[in-house]
Amino acid sequence: MRIDGPSWRPEMADGYRLLEQADVIDWPGYEPISRDGTTLSERDDMRSEVFSRGLNARVDGTVRNIEARGFTHAALSFGSRNHTPDVTVSRSMLHNCAVPGYGYGINLYNGTVTSELNYYDATRHAITGFGHPDCGYTCRGDLFGPNAMLTPIDMHNLDENGGEDGDLTAGKFLNTYECTFLARERFATPGWYSRSGCPAIGIRGHPAPGAPGYDTRDCQFVHFEEGDALDQRNVSFPTGWRRSGNEFGGLENWSEGKGAPVNWTGTSPAPSVDRTSGVEKRRASAQAGARCLGAVEAAMRAD
Repeated sequence: MRIDGPSWRPEMADGYRLLEQADVIDWPGYEPISRDGTTLSERDDMRSEVFSRGLNARVDGTVRNIEARGFTHAALSFGSRNHTPDVTVSRSMLHNCAVPGYGYGINLYNGTVTSELNYYDATRHAITGFGHPDCGYTCRGDLFGPNAMLTPIDMHNLDENGGEDGDLTAGKFLNTYECTFLARERFATPGWYSRSGCPAIGIRGHPAPGAPGYDTRDCQFVHFEEGDALDQRNVSFPTGWRRSGNEFGGLENWSEGKGAPVNWTGTSPAPSVDRTSGVEKRRASAQAGARCLGAVEAAMRAD
């Protein structure tokens, strides 16, 4: 599989079930779904009416130079219980996929993904992993924008995804190298999430037995402390999680060579998102992504 250059979106992306009560939330996104469902099948039934997905692939391949936006489930989805593809996604913009309960830039059921020099913004999770023992991903040089519904980087455990009770296996690896995270708070959505602190990386268990585990290195976080940026649940932190060379505390005076390459150019990556219109917020986010990717290209040419 090789995909290079298209721009994907559902036919009704901008007007698709937009919230009418935009004045009571921070990000007028997609229609929230009731929390009444308690089982996986009940939740799937509730979300089926707003389901859209850009790509579902179970083979090795590359995806680059695309923009994918407005998908309720996921812009890109890879793997299955019995399929473990190896995929690289690079130099792309994945944004505004933020329906409660779904909402992924990349959904990795199984296999491995390498994410390089991408821009993510306004998702529930920019990248999520299912938690299978063969499930793992590496982010290198990615920029995660200032708008998030939940943690941009996420790895589930098998217990919460229909596996054996108490199985806290959460993938085989999750690496983040030279990435920048700009969301310190998550935006609110009625009936689901209140505005509150938003960790950058969330891992809900421990690595599979004998697996490499998790590595976070030379990243930049707008969060003030490591404990605000990194969140490991159900086990003690940092189980199987290595960290080194990371910087915390804001957007000023970050070191060269840390975080996404866009910061090397002096270009501010953060868009202005103080507009009241949801459409204007989404447009500002996309425009900022285009500027960031242009700066990344310039930095790479300079090298």
